[in-house]
Amino acid sequence: AVAGPYFGFAEFGYMALGDPPGVAFQNPLTYMAGGGRFFAGRRLGLMAQLAGSGEITAGAGATRLAGLGILWNMPGQSSLFMTSSIGLTGAVQDISFTFGISGTL
Repeated sequence: AVAGPYFGFAEFGYMALGDPPGVAFQNPLTYMAGGGRFFAGRRLGLMAQLAGSGEITAGAGATRLAGLGILWNMPGQSSLFMTSSIGLTGAVQDISFTFGISGTL
C-alpha cells in the first residue's frame, strides 16, 4: 500500500516441511510486515521490516528477524531490493542479507 511518499507491506504464509525419517518438523505459520519511505521521485526507498515464524522443531523456539533495506524502482514497474537483518532469537542466524527483484505480471 502506498500513501504519499510512504509505503507498507505484509506477507503471511504457511510452511509445509514434510516428515523425513528421524526429524519431527512442525509446519509453522510465517509473517513479514514493514514499511518505508520513497525518495528521489519514488525511484529510491528506505524500508524497515520484522519477519518470523512459529517453531520449526519442538524446543527450537520461534524465529524473529528485524531488518533495514533499500529499494530501487526501475523503469517498467520492476524493483530491486536489498535488506540486511539481525536475528532476534536464538532460532535464527545472527545476520542475513536478502537480494531480490519484484514486478508485475
